[in-house]
Amino acid sequence: MNDIPICSVTNIQYEQVMSNKIIEKWVYARKRNRRVRAMIACTIHFCMKEDKWYTAAELADSMRLYEVGGRSASIVSSRRTAMLLKQLDAKGVIQALYRTSTGMYEYRRL
Repeated sequence: MNDIPICSVTNIQYEQVMSNKIIEKWVYARKRNRRVRAMIACTIHFCMKEDKWYTAAELADSMRLYEVGGRSASIVSSRRTAMLLKQLDAKGVIQALYRTSTGMYEYRRL
């Protein structure tokens, strides 16, 4: 498999995330957004707690800390993160819920 370099994630941790076949297939399905997909997969696996709900903006902010290029060449946005999280919701990896009080989707790990 191709190794996608992500700061603060070792190859062993990356292989641990990719051991889930649904996530591996989703990350390597297309070349477009592959690095962001890998960052989202690692964030879901290592940073998200199962009993807490997160917005796409919160997850995007946590991924920006580990971005290789820094804020000047950011590849992570809240909109792109939300789009990719909705794909994972359709695959059954996470759960999405629309909150009418905030008008935003919130996500949690299953």
